[in-house]
Amino acid sequence: MVGMKIGPGRIHVANLGLNALIIRAFGIEADQISGVPNEFRYPLAYEIVATFPPDRGEDQIPPMLQSLLADRFKLVIHRETRATPVYALVVAKNGPKLKVSQAETMSQNNPRRGHVEAKKLTMAVLAARFAGSGWTDRPVLDKTGLTEAYDFILDWTPDDMKSDELSAPSLFTAVQEQLGLRLEPQTVPREFLVIDHVEKPAGD
Repeated sequence: MVGMKIGPGRIHVANLGLNALIIRAFGIEADQISGVPNEFRYPLAYEIVATFPPDRGEDQIPPMLQSLLADRFKLVIHRETRATPVYALVVAKNGPKLKVSQAETMSQNNPRRGHVEAKKLTMAVLAARFAGSGWTDRPVLDKTGLTEAYDFILDWTPDDMKSDELSAPSLFTAVQEQLGLRLEPQTVPREFLVIDHVEKPAGD
């Protein structure tokens, strides 16, 4: 098992690192975490089992995870707002070229660099995948206003693979021509979570 399983009165975290735990506890993206010590940057994974009153709703899970991090990892944080360069994912002038998905489950297949075959993907998930997959050099924020999940194929030539023999356009051109969207450079205020103190948890 990899991930987090929540049952009545119980949270089971398996094979997740510190960053993944913080993301789930505070509802932020990975690039909004600052000050991670070097010893936590390696692919360390933890398994944690915690109990809580069974009448707690799912909206209480993040505060409980925050308490767990404070207790087990001695995590101390503060928040900062910083002006951050981003790309805003917006709808292009002629409208989106996306097919509303009829698939039962979400999937993203990347058989090669510069090629994505997506099923039942929302624009929020797509925006997160741009920087998370290394496609762009800065975070991407979903500003499309599109709320459906879509099927699409996207082909582009990564910047480090430019060649006269490659016919696919750049990522920015491909997003506009193939999806009817646009990546617009912006600078926006974003909240960051800064780690002031954290310790490796002792085994039970």
